Amino acid sequence: MLAGDGSRFIVLYGPLVTALTAWVLFRLLLELGASLSRAVIIALTFAFGTLAWHYSTSIFSEPLVGLGLTAAVYCLHRYQRDARGRWLLAAGSATALALLARFDSLVLVVAPVALYAVFQVVRARPSSRDRVAALFGFGAPVAAVLAVNLWYDWLRYGSVFTVGSSKALEGGFSTPLGTGLYGLLLSPGDGLLVYVPVLIASAVSLRGFIRHARPMALLLLSLLALRLLFYARWSFWDGRDWGPRFLIPLLPVLLLPLIWLPARRWMRVGTAALAAVGIGVELLGQLVPYDTIVWPRTAPLVVSTLQLHDPAGSTCLCSWVVDQGASAAMDFDLRFAPLARQITFLLHGTVDPSWSAAWPLRALLLALAAAFAILLVRSARRAGRVAPSAAKVGVTRPLDGLQQPFAPGAVATPMDASLGVIVPVYNEAATLERVLDRVLAQREVHMVVVVDDGSSDGSFEVAGRFSRDRRVTVCRHPENRGKGAAVRTGLARLSTSIVIIQDADLEYDPAEYAVMVAPINSGRSDVVYGVRGFLSHTSFSYWFVVGNRLVTTATNMLFNCYIQDMESGFKAMRTDLMRQLGLRGNRFDIEPEITGRVLRLGYRIHEVPITYYARGRGEGKKLTWRDGVIALLTLVRIRLTPRSWLFGEDTRYHAARLRALAATTRFPDLPSERAS
Repeated sequence: MLAGDGSRFIVLYGPLVTALTAWVLFRLLLELGASLSRAVIIALTFAFGTLAWHYSTSIFSEPLVGLGLTAAVYCLHRYQRDARGRWLLAAGSATALALLARFDSLVLVVAPVALYAVFQVVRARPSSRDRVAALFGFGAPVAAVLAVNLWYDWLRYGSVFTVGSSKALEGGFSTPLGTGLYGLLLSPGDGLLVYVPVLIASAVSLRGFIRHARPMALLLLSLLALRLLFYARWSFWDGRDWGPRFLIPLLPVLLLPLIWLPARRWMRVGTAALAAVGIGVELLGQLVPYDTIVWPRTAPLVVSTLQLHDPAGSTCLCSWVVDQGASAAMDFDLRFAPLARQITFLLHGTVDPSWSAAWPLRALLLALAAAFAILLVRSARRAGRVAPSAAKVGVTRPLDGLQQPFAPGAVATPMDASLGVIVPVYNEAATLERVLDRVLAQREVHMVVVVDDGSSDGSFEVAGRFSRDRRVTVCRHPENRGKGAAVRTGLARLSTSIVIIQDADLEYDPAEYAVMVAPINSGRSDVVYGVRGFLSHTSFSYWFVVGNRLVTTATNMLFNCYIQDMESGFKAMRTDLMRQLGLRGNRFDIEPEITGRVLRLGYRIHEVPITYYARGRGEGKKLTWRDGVIALLTLVRIRLTPRSWLFGEDTRYHAARLRALAATTRFPDLPSERAS
């Protein structure tokens, strides 16, 4: 490749197109409301349980048409909820890609997708002028590619009007419709449901698809009907390859109904079994390739068994009559069907030389791929359980008269919010009483949740003495689980609109709560950090300060922000926002996790100076250098993990809050402004 032989890059075409199609399908599934785990499973099923695997090793144009079609459907669905012109332009470009790959896409892809685009534009744009401008954005790329195609036909055939003539078309529409439909869908040699059995489950799920996404379901059915009617009559309807080649572009969208697979155990087990059979079929196609083993050895067998010959008596496969007869036998006669022959070859030990010569390496690669797929599905399932509240955004109960944060057009407004304090405690009996006294002395405090994290020094008993105050709730972990677990326990019990985390070691002064919550009360920020000064009398170790600055610098670089104290334990924010973060950290990694997730969502952290008095090791300081390393790893993980895995797909809450914060003034009102 590097020496100048660019033709070698052709081997990347099939895998790259298939991988991109699987990714776009995954995004489309999430857009349609699939859970993260189901979207991953369906995308993997497309990649390894359908004919996409086989055709990723070819240079046929059908996979590229499938990529363009899937991307167009995805972009149009995004336009449905975000009516910006860029999505129509992207949809038009994707549709143009399908047209560039195959000219028959003008009828089979462009026409139905264009009608769907018109439907979406009419729904989203009330003005005729806006509709015309929007449709121009969709149609311009398609028109440009159509012009290129016609120019190419003129160069090749001498006239653009020869595109439908015998010069441009190899074959004709001569196959009986019933024969072609049976061949494309059910025949043993080329039936779509034979090679991709998981589509049976997709057909069963079609009713739910129509009920939940009727316009897209109608688009899918029209795409399928057009392609079936077009190619069922085509003389070479079988594509002269393994499986129904001309139906390959529809495979991604045909899997969409699986989102609404009926929630019955036997249905799920059956679908998993069908997907497993599909993977087995594809693996069989890799072990015993059609073009190098099946066709070269089966076609002569068909000719001799059925005594095929042309009118001149020739039995050569170079004769169109003999070739057509051999292909028809392999399509409809189970004895000669490619899958049956591949099983026979495999049982006799006939496999592709590349597999027989390096089977340990191939087996290892398959095992690694399977392990990676299982790990991916498990990670998706865990991520789907991270933030269940994010999936239910829109039904969150407003607290203390707080305006619904995700109301359309919401603007951050000043409020007199209630403050709740979470006090995680682990062996802090010496300082806990004084801390709670100072916390309860603050007039802003409406609720205090003390979480004893398996203390053994009497901390729980000290906290219990404050339970007579109606504002105090005391919880206990039977064993030490870490600060992060204690924060999550306290968060679950809060019923206030703002939350502050207060360590029980007297390093942070509760008297500064008013300063911390002021930016939130005024509507200027949703997240406030107290910044420590680290003067000579407020820090116990030079290396502790250096480590803090190192982690803070890494945060600023990773998230392109500028904060001064990432590891500050004095954090205030809206309670509903903290619940939307999907926190998982159990120990001190909760601090970088909160910061990373807040910054990843696009919130700006408001910092205020605070007083700070650090403890030494002898006084019970628990943070070590290992926690700094874990903090760095946590920040990197959050930065690199896809947003949908961290927060789910429904981010309307955060979008509305960010719009509201952007609309508010950055400075407090002057007296003259308040008077006006």
